[in-house]
Amino acid sequence: MKKVICILILLIAGNILKAQQIQFTISVRHSECNERNTGSAEVNVVPENPPYSYLWNFGSTNKNVSGLASDDYTVQVTDSLGNDTLIYLRINEIPCEISTALVFTPNGDGINDTWSITHLEKYPDNRVLVFNRWGQKVYEHEGEYEPWDGRDALRRELDPTSYYYIIYRDKNEDKSIIKGSVSIIR
Repeated sequence: MKKVICILILLIAGNILKAQQIQFTISVRHSECNERNTGSAEVNVVPENPPYSYLWNFGSTNKNVSGLASDDYTVQVTDSLGNDTLIYLRINEIPCEISTALVFTPNGDGINDTWSITHLEKYPDNRVLVFNRWGQKVYEHEGEYEPWDGRDALRRELDPTSYYYIIYRDKNEDKSIIKGSVSIIR
């Protein structure tokens, strides 16, 4: 009988001393384009041995954190029995999507006089090409974008109609193109 009790005590002691993995899920929101420190994360623990404590690598003790920049983070979660789990996560920056105005009105009134391209500055090796309906190039620019004013290379005003563009995020990579049309209204 003593032998059975002794084995039982060893089994119970072994299970108590064995560290248990804390089960969790984590929700991450990545940093938005052009907005630093907009990432967030929340740790959701499967309740087994509450309460839980949280310790992030930057000192926060909350289960949810915000204001995170694009970077790698860790959080140590500890339960009431002293079991802990170290969680690794990464906050990424969501890439900026280039978008273009569909129409502009280069009539000199100071409102919408040039063609706007949002987030092009995020791509310093860009190239912008604009063609008329016959496929003739009427505008070309590389590097820091100088908004197109509806004139050709000889500075002549172009007709009010639709034009077709190709934007290379990287002028050396054909896979990085955006195509569409833009209209001039005078």
